[in-house]
Formats: sequence, structure tokens, C-alpha cells
Amino acid sequence: MLHGALALLSRSLREGARFRRAHAFRIISLLIVLGMLAAAQAGAGSVGAPGLRFFELICFLIVALITLAGFSFFATPISEEKDDGTLALLKLADLSPLSMLLGKSTSRLAAALLLFVGLFPFSLLAVTLGGVTVHQVWSAFVALAAYMVLVANVGLLCSVISPNSRAAAALMFLITLLFLGLVPLLHSSYGLYRWDDSRTLIGDLAVACRPVVGFVHDASVIVRLQSILATGFDASAVSVQVLASLGGGAACFAAAWLLFDRCTETAVSGRPFRSGPTGTSARFFRVPRLVWRVWRWPLVWKDYHFIAGGPLITAMKLVLYPALIVLIIWQEDWLFALFYVSSFDAAWGATAVIAVCELIYYASSMFQHERRAGALPTLVLLPYSTWTLTAAKATGCLLGGIPTALLIGFLSVVLVDDSLAANPWRVEGIVALLVLLAVLLQITALNSLVVRWGAAPLAVAILLIAGGCLLPALGAMMALLAEPDASEYAELVPVLYAGGVLTVILQFLIGNRLRAAAAA
Repeated sequence: MLHGALALLSRSLREGARFRRAHAFRIISLLIVLGMLAAAQAGAGSVGAPGLRFFELICFLIVALITLAGFSFFATPISEEKDDGTLALLKLADLSPLSMLLGKSTSRLAAALLLFVGLFPFSLLAVTLGGVTVHQVWSAFVALAAYMVLVANVGLLCSVISPNSRAAAALMFLITLLFLGLVPLLHSSYGLYRWDDSRTLIGDLAVACRPVVGFVHDASVIVRLQSILATGFDASAVSVQVLASLGGGAACFAAAWLLFDRCTETAVSGRPFRSGPTGTSARFFRVPRLVWRVWRWPLVWKDYHFIAGGPLITAMKLVLYPALIVLIIWQEDWLFALFYVSSFDAAWGATAVIAVCELIYYASSMFQHERRAGALPTLVLLPYSTWTLTAAKATGCLLGGIPTALLIGFLSVVLVDDSLAANPWRVEGIVALLVLLAVLLQITALNSLVVRWGAAPLAVAILLIAGGCLLPALGAMMALLAEPDASEYAELVPVLYAGGVLTVILQFLIGNRLRAAAAA
């Protein structure tokens, strides 16, 4: 029985060992680490404990990459079979649930751990820069490996119980937001509650959930890494976080094994994904769709209704977004006590998060629907250029962002910070972030033509890695332009130039990839 369960896993590992792209990715990762190490060595004279700063950057970069992989790479091993309609074929091959779980998920975890282990010897070079010990490096890698096991198996459970890959990624995102966002908030709220006995909903919730919140907080990889990277760390590498992560990973794998047959018995082969409730819930949650007559520009109409949500979603945004701003202003005192932010910063921060999430969703979905439905060849055959097709689809998506644009305009009029115009560095920061967002959106659109799921997390990972390599050179050029007699915005020239060059390259790659995907 065990030999049969390991057959698919053995085959997947052999295929991964022969996959050239995986070896190339490992080599590129090692070169990036060596490049960051060289940059840290070059700047060792200007900062204290350069080895500790370098290793801290490596650790939190790995945490970000593992978390992003949880939304795509680890959350789709079973759901992608549901999307393709091939899960029934695997069952017909007399493969047991354990065999499918090991072959589809554990093989991915093994490949990720192999890449992770390859970074360990090179990370030990941080010891030569000073500020970090071998024991700290070893303890941090043990904590990160345990966190990867937890993320991989939580993603596997989400993939088993979800009807499709999009639902699995969304569920994984909510779980990550719960443990990395809500739990720290409740932990901070409990400390504030003890200091200030004012009755609030968040404070009462923090007191009620204190035992669970305390345990999850202690099991957080962020908290564990902060304690490891502290000066004088000499505790054991096996901690509560390691044991909790390994135990949670084993529990999630066992739950996925037990629920596999029940959650996959109704999988329908080849059924395309459609948003909204399906099955029994559709009879209770019937939402009217306001689909009007096709406009003069059919591509704009299609993407506005089928990606941006149409008039109904637009109307809901017009109601919910102002309500969110009112809630932020109403809870201004509590927000300041928890995060030391004013209502101005909180309102602008929430609006920025909404706008960025909407744009990333539009960029990842713009070509994905046609690609999954096999409609890219028909799209390319239309008597329009590639740029015209892309512009029409982008326009349809951006029409769904009208409520967000109105919210930004309202905040610009009502919540105006007079110090913005008086501080050129703030303007430079905003412009640099906008350029970075434009590059991120184009990378996401390109990834949606290459990978089936996870275009946005992959784009963020690419931007994090590429930014770590390019930012030192870009910062050096900006420092050269920071002369006393130069213009206040002279430092923006390298940023705008780099953004323009990357835009031209990415647009060329998107056009080529669109034609190649349509011809495939």
C-alpha cells in the first residue's frame, strides 16, 4: 500500500529533477543571494553589523516569498486538476487519495525545500560580515522551513476543499490575513485594553480570545525571527513556532486526506469557472445581473461586465467605500492608540490598498479569461492591433475603478495635507511608488499569459527579487543627482527613465507572448 502511495510522488520528483527551468531558477536564486552579499560587503563601512542587516533582509524576503507561494504554488495542486477536469481521470487510474496528495503537493514542497536548502551555505557567509552567528543562521532556517511546511499543507487543504483554484487562492489569502493581520491586531489590542479600561468591541474580542491569540502570536514566524535576530540569542533552534508549524502542517495534511473523497466527489470535468454562488446556495442567493445592451466597443463592454462586475458591483462600491471612510473617521481614537496613525493617514492608506488590489486583479484577469476559455486565437484574429486590443480591455476594467477614482478625488478635496507640496521628498516617494505600481501591473499581465494561476503573487515575487538587485544601483544614481544646486525633483530622473525602459520592454514581451499564446 505504501509503495503504491509513493509511486506518484517518486514520478513527480524525477520529473522535477529533469526540469531545466527549476535548475535555472535555483542558480538564479543563488546568484541573487551572492549579489546581495556583495552589496552588503560594499556598504559594510557605513552601517553597523552588516552581516545581521544582510541576513535579516534575506530572512524576511524568504518569508514574503513563501507567503506569496502559498497563494498560488501551494494552493493549487488539487484545484488545478478540478479546473482541467482531470481529477476524475486520476481516480479512474486507481490512485488513492494519499497517493494523489503526496504526488501533487508533497513533491512541490520537496522542490521548494530543495531550493531553500541550497541557500543555507551561502547565507552562512553573512557570518563573515559580522553581527550574526552560525547558531542564529541555523535557527532562522529551521523556523523558515517549518513555516514553509505549514503554508504548503494549509494550501493543500484549501485546494482540496475549494471548488476551483481561484476559490482556493482566496481562501488561502483570508487565512493568511487572519494569522498575519488579525491576530497581531488582537494581541496589540489586549495590551492596550490592560492600559486603558475603556470598553470597545476589539478590546472585548481580544480579551475573549486571549489564550488562542497568545498561542498563535508565539507561533508566528515573524515573532520567532525577531527573537532570533536579536543580539545575544542563544536559545534552542526548536521552539514553539517550529513545533506548532510542523504540527499544524501535519494536521492540515491529515484533514485534506480525510476530506478528499467528500470534497472531490462532485467535481465536474471541464466546467468553466463562473463567479457567484453555485449549486444549492444559488437558489438562496440570487443576485440580479444588470447586463445592458452591448456598447459600440464590445471588448470594453465585455470586460466591464465580466471582469469589473458591471453596474451592480459599481453601485455596491459607491456605497461601501464611503462607509469605510466614515468608519475610519469614527474610530480615529482607537486607530491612533493601536497604530499611531491619524484618520488622514488611515483613510489614504485604506484607499491606496483598495486601488492597488483592484488594479492587480484587473491586470491578472485581463487575458486570463480568454486564455482559460481558449478564446485567445479568436481575439487575436480581430481586425485590431495588439495594442488596440490591450487598450480596449484595460479600459473596460478601469471603468470598474470609477468609484475608487471618485473616492481618491473626494479625499484630495476634503482631506488635504498642506505639507505635501512643501516636502518634495514626499512627492518623489509618491511618483516612485506609482512607477513601481505601473511596472508591477505590467509584470502581472505578462505572467497571466504564462502561468495559469498566481500571476499576481509571482509578479510581486519577481519585483521583490529584481528590486533587491536594482535598487542599490538606482539609489547610487539618485545620490549622484542630489546636488545642492540641482532641481528639487532631479532625483526622479533615474526612476522615470528606468520605469520607461521597463515599460517598453514589458509591452514588447506582452505583445509577443499574446501572439504566441494565441498560436499555441
